[in-house]
Amino acid sequence: MKTLTEQTANILKMARQAGADQAEVYAQQSRNTVIGMSESRLEEANVATTRGFGLKFIRKNRLVFIDSSDFSPASVRATIDRAAQLVALADEDPYVTIAPAMSVKRLVDLNDPTLLELDFDQKVAYLHKIDRAILEYDPKIEKASGISYQESISEIVIANTNGLLCSYPISRLEIEAGAMAHVGNERQEGDASRTVHFFRDLPKPVDLAREAAAMAVELIGGKPVETQQVPVVFDANATWSIIRYGIFEAIKGDRILQKSSYLDGRLGQCIASPLVTIIDDGTMIGGIKSVPCDDEGTPTERKILVDKGILKQYVYDLSSAKRAGTQPTGNAFRRSYRNPAEIHSTNLYLEKGDLEPKQIIAAVPNGLWVRNTIGFGVDSITGTYSMGAAGRWIKDGVLTSPVSGVTIAASLDEILLGIEAVGNDLIFRHETASPTFRVKAMTVSGISG
Repeated sequence: MKTLTEQTANILKMARQAGADQAEVYAQQSRNTVIGMSESRLEEANVATTRGFGLKFIRKNRLVFIDSSDFSPASVRATIDRAAQLVALADEDPYVTIAPAMSVKRLVDLNDPTLLELDFDQKVAYLHKIDRAILEYDPKIEKASGISYQESISEIVIANTNGLLCSYPISRLEIEAGAMAHVGNERQEGDASRTVHFFRDLPKPVDLAREAAAMAVELIGGKPVETQQVPVVFDANATWSIIRYGIFEAIKGDRILQKSSYLDGRLGQCIASPLVTIIDDGTMIGGIKSVPCDDEGTPTERKILVDKGILKQYVYDLSSAKRAGTQPTGNAFRRSYRNPAEIHSTNLYLEKGDLEPKQIIAAVPNGLWVRNTIGFGVDSITGTYSMGAAGRWIKDGVLTSPVSGVTIAASLDEILLGIEAVGNDLIFRHETASPTFRVKAMTVSGISG
């Protein structure tokens, strides 16, 4: 059988023969494992293999995207013939393009070769240990409400008719755990999760269990507070939506070109506190979203998006960069081979500060510590933020009673410019990360006076 790289080269050759001026292929083959537990019982165990390619077919400044899961010669030919027919119906676009041939630095530590050797029962045993540790954490814990393990082992090949070739193996593991606390008539769920490349880097079962169970226990019995404007401390687990949706979504090149971002026209301006430096780094050693190139073949890089409060750059895929007259930034990614690439972050994070989270809380005479946000209320077009929240009330620098049923709101400008303390607890649980930080003032809406 031909290798995935050889099959990709053959698809490009056939696309040329079918009349493509330019063509790009993203090919992927993966083995996916899913294991799920609920209330101490194994409920799901599945191993499946997926394989396929997405083809970008360009002729006379017209583009069509087509995909297939069949690499047989007859099927590939039929797919390409279909693309050649459809491209004539596409609108002409002078900005369609593919990446130039360039050298791509291979990153280490993306793939765990031991995963194929690990016995399935070892993975199930890992989930059982988390389950037991959740139940043993505190008498208030009623059950482990759900534990899931997802694993993918993939080979990726990106190639085009300019001679570009970027290929790499990569593994990705995701573990999630839920815990349910029960006191009287009230129940409260807590959760914890991690994404890593290597099985050895998964958290210890007791550590993940403790995080999920502690969240449930510390938030149970939460009540709304009176509506007021107070300082808000965001726990590191609750900050990511501000970084991901409040900033990164707003600096996407296509959004800027469409003038559908509150950060349009603000390059070089102060958009946040001097304590705020935000980095997107696709080359970080061991990073969850570290890859040698994006899904269009552009090499990834380390980019300072916001430097001490100053907005330094926008991010682009190939098409939006060409429209803007600039260079792509290595931020084009796909959900799978079936989808065209879209602008997405790599390892996105707020640089850590010098303060312990306890110090940040201790400086608040009256305010809210947010452990968890609920819903989706970050609008990168209008620059507004309004989210449900749960946490603890801060009184004289000490966490007191649990709080729930409240909404926290402010403009994104008010939040970012109002960040007055940043913690030292930066941990990459997923591809977007941030330490604890404190915002000078936000409206906490609960009980009307």
